[in-house]
Amino acid sequence: MDKAARHRWFACDEHAEWVLDDLVEEFRTAPSIDTVSPPGSARCRMCGRTADRVFFFEIEEDSTGASGDCGGR
Repeated sequence: MDKAARHRWFACDEHAEWVLDDLVEEFRTAPSIDTVSPPGSARCRMCGRTADRVFFFEIEEDSTGASGDCGGR
């Protein structure tokens, strides 16, 4: 059974580009940007201030728990 792991990273307006760059570097994928307001308790990943943006993406995992491309062609 496949399942998806959903990741959400929060950012203030000042650090949005930095958080986005870090996310892309770590997971090698471009996230979606959520246009709705983050929860009031959400804090910027860089500075801890109240978040203004949410970056999110899902990683699909197969039944073995592996994720991503197996590399076979």
